[in-house]
Amino acid sequence: MSPRSASLNAEMRERSRAEILAAALRVFAQRGYEASSLTAITTEAGVSHGLAHYYFATKRDLLTEVLRGRLGAVIELVAQLPDDPDKALAILIDAFLGSAAAEPDEQSLTLALMIQPGVREVYATLEAHNDGIMQATEDRLRAIFAARGAEDPALEEIVFRTILEGVIFKYCVYRGSYPLAAVRRRLYAMWDLSEPPPDDLADPARGSEDEWRLRAWPGDGQP
Repeated sequence: MSPRSASLNAEMRERSRAEILAAALRVFAQRGYEASSLTAITTEAGVSHGLAHYYFATKRDLLTEVLRGRLGAVIELVAQLPDDPDKALAILIDAFLGSAAAEPDEQSLTLALMIQPGVREVYATLEAHNDGIMQATEDRLRAIFAARGAEDPALEEIVFRTILEGVIFKYCVYRGSYPLAAVRRRLYAMWDLSEPPPDDLADPARGSEDEWRLRAWPGDGQP
């Protein structure tokens, strides 16, 4: 058998690293960051402790990389937004809702992780280390609302992100009944955007509009 090529070895290393990070997210979310251990994470990932330690010296390093991936995705998305403020806003809505629809389990785990004690401090440190990039990202978002004539672009940006995060939370909890496509259309209307193009964010197929509105609230039985 011929030895593996350098490119194949690099691909396998990257795959192992990704599996460890995915396992860390699951373990942190399910057990809590403080109660998790590297042993539990390596068991979940199906890799040796030595391999995990090769990539990540400590549990905090693992958490930092998990959070860095989430933060980096947002930064990259905002950096690539077009100059047209309406198109940029529509892209943001579709990107966040589309991500929730495509990866509801990962989104749920991330939400569970973000509210845990100790995680916010690590995230704040990560933000501080990327202060210039974070400021540019925030400024870009506020510039979108300024270009659209918002009276207070900073406040509008906060409200926008808060609403999107709330929608994602509700969808992750009640994904079997939450009317994501209808909410998408409503978000477009809230910010005076054109009718959204067709998408695959399917609304619940069962029941009437009144029924799915009720199912989108806590205490509505099975999600």
